Amino acid sequence: RRVAAERGEAVGATIGYHVSGDRRGAKAAEAAPPATDALPDDDAVPKSETATCTYATTGVLLQLLTHHRDETAETYTHIMIDEAHERDVDMDLVLVALRRLVIAGRDGATAPKVVVMSATVDAARLCSFFGSTTPHLHVGSRPHPVRIHDLDDLVQATEAGPHAVRSWREHVAASATKNARFEREACRACVTILRALAASPELEKALLPDGAEIDKRKDVLVFAPGVAEIEELEALCRKEGLQRSYELVAMHGALDDDAQRDALAEPDATARRRVVLTTNVAESSVTVPGVRFVVDFGLEKLPVYDPRTRTQALLTR
Repeated sequence: RRVAAERGEAVGATIGYHVSGDRRGAKAAEAAPPATDALPDDDAVPKSETATCTYATTGVLLQLLTHHRDETAETYTHIMIDEAHERDVDMDLVLVALRRLVIAGRDGATAPKVVVMSATVDAARLCSFFGSTTPHLHVGSRPHPVRIHDLDDLVQATEAGPHAVRSWREHVAASATKNARFEREACRACVTILRALAASPELEKALLPDGAEIDKRKDVLVFAPGVAEIEELEALCRKEGLQRSYELVAMHGALDDDAQRDALAEPDATARRRVVLTTNVAESSVTVPGVRFVVDFGLEKLPVYDPRTRTQALLTR
């Protein structure tokens, strides 16, 4: 939607998207061959695309490369993979499927150009995966100064003020198949930090990197491990009256499109300061504008296989 808006056109004109159960920018699709694990007809590769650029999730791309490989190779001239270092099963399998397409293209078969992007991946190793002749292009950028503070820094910086941050004893999971705990005391510490930031310009200046512009927006991005934790934290913020100092905004995959667009919209310069409560989806997949401070609990939800029960569970780690 953002790219389409910047081009001054509606979604589906030249910019489309394809996610599980929803798509824009394509006409009716050809029926998929019968298979129990194939995509439904709506998710097959369309024979006539109205959009010349389609954004898709890793899962959808994997299904297209698995069940509609030839059609995908004929339909798309280029396939771009962003954030390739975000390793999971789908991403690894997509890279394997693309490698096969690249090798087939070198042997004369129809194949799209493949561009794999990442800011932190081992480029030499990734290039060797696709073949020794795979080129590597480095695109430089201006780094933004970042200052990292741990909890002890905040405890020390606020101990003499009215909003003193308190440390807590963290629960340690007994094994790799046990949940880490999202501590109630951690929520309270986060609320205290937000209060201190709203009340003390001196604390804000001390936390920002040297030379940072202090007249810009100072929105706060808070990373929590999941939707339940976001809702718990938001409820505590409202109970403690933080909505008087901030606009509280939640952003996660369970919200509708309008709510997610509101969280990602560029705030007006005169708008109230925001606290955006989100999962690690905002760590690399999207950019939340106006953020100057980040509070990270250091927890995330990951699928973990339990060899004892032979099942996979979503655990907080």
